[in-house]
Amino acid sequence: MSIQVLFQVLDVRTILECWKALVLDYTLVIVSVSTAVQFHVAEALKQLIFPFQWSNSQIQPCGSTAAEMIFDFPGSFMMGLDAEKFDLDLLKEELKDKAECAILHVDANLLNNEDLKLPKLARESTILTILNQIKNNGCNK
Repeated sequence: MSIQVLFQVLDVRTILECWKALVLDYTLVIVSVSTAVQFHVAEALKQLIFPFQWSNSQIQPCGSTAAEMIFDFPGSFMMGLDAEKFDLDLLKEELKDKAECAILHVDANLLNNEDLKLPKLARESTILTILNQIKNNGCNK
């Protein structure tokens, strides 16, 4: 499976923020109307953290009943949610007490990073520039 899907559906800043969240062991909730997109994005993000491995739980896709129960889970996990069945604002409200939780709305290319306290990387602007060049020159061919 390729990480190319990430560059097709997300901008590089969002990809980098997701990468930081996973490396720092945050919970990542992936929201999209397409369960296939949820799955491919989750798998590509797991590949992106190589040489590390995602050893936490991954729930794809998750129904509304299971989602309500899983939000009380104490550890970190990756979960896919149907954007048509969940209100993003309500979801943010439900998860506001879970400090280390990131919500990625793939269809809107939006990570709730205003609430996250992810650290800046050294030379982050340079990394973003290089990733944008790769995206514009390599992944779309």
